[in-house]
Amino acid sequence: MVDLTQATLGWVKGLLSPVPCELGAFSELTDSAQLQPAPTQAVLSRYLSGGGIFQYGYEVYLRTLPYDTQGRLDALATLGKVASAIVSKGYPEAPDGVTWYGHELTSRPNKVGTDEAGRETWQLIAIITYIERG
Repeated sequence: MVDLTQATLGWVKGLLSPVPCELGAFSELTDSAQLQPAPTQAVLSRYLSGGGIFQYGYEVYLRTLPYDTQGRLDALATLGKVASAIVSKGYPEAPDGVTWYGHELTSRPNKVGTDEAGRETWQLIAIITYIERG
């Protein structure tokens, strides 16, 4: 199975720009995002040639300080850019040997918590289904 993490991270970064997005960690800036790959990749079907149909799940988290009077970031609208791109069949750039089959939201943007500093964390979850040639 191909690891789609870097391709997906680059795609999400482009959609969320100018909000910084890192793999697995928030930036030290007040408003930042992170991509978390799902713990497992699903194998839907294997081919005798060595390829198959697979799913890559990922989560996008956005952390923002909603009471920042200098430049409040609308978290729902910001993550909505990613959701809209997924719904309109947007994909990261495909690595060699990969053909996209589907891209769907499994959880629309929603608030998952607020920390003691008042920062809100929002989340979006999606799955990419792809064919890998063996």
